Amino acid sequence: PHNDGILQGSRFLVFGPGAPDPTPQAALAAAHRHEHGDHEHGDHDHDHHDHAHPDAHGPSHTHDHAGDHDHRPWSEIRASLERADLDAAVRGHALAIFGHLAEAEARVHGIPVERVAFHEVGAWDSIADIAAAAHLVAALGATRWSVGALPLGSG
Repeated sequence: PHNDGILQGSRFLVFGPGAPDPTPQAALAAAHRHEHGDHEHGDHDHDHHDHAHPDAHGPSHTHDHAGDHDHRPWSEIRASLERADLDAAVRGHALAIFGHLAEAEARVHGIPVERVAFHEVGAWDSIADIAAAAHLVAALGATRWSVGALPLGSG
């Protein structure tokens, strides 16, 4: 499969101090916690399901991109966000998130940022996801953010 170094985000998790861990691994562990009560297991096996669940978009995930999706230019997304009925802080964060993505795309492809066109991230549902993430960033009022290790994709 082709891998041109594109950055892919698949989850945005937000939780405050003292909140339960919202990661998929923690959710899976919580879902598999159960009580057996006062009964005997006899001669049957009891599988606790102690194995990892691969992500649906794991390393083997591939697409044929020929003619599937339109590319939406960064300039069009920026203009749409600037016109959108969003709180100023939300708009600012959404523009900053897309701006960072556009700069990364420009660097990877060796083109000016003004020529960047997004594929999946340019779809309206992805734009809405990023606007929702921007809303969470604004609502939390956090002054510091961190990012864990990023998985390398191949699709």
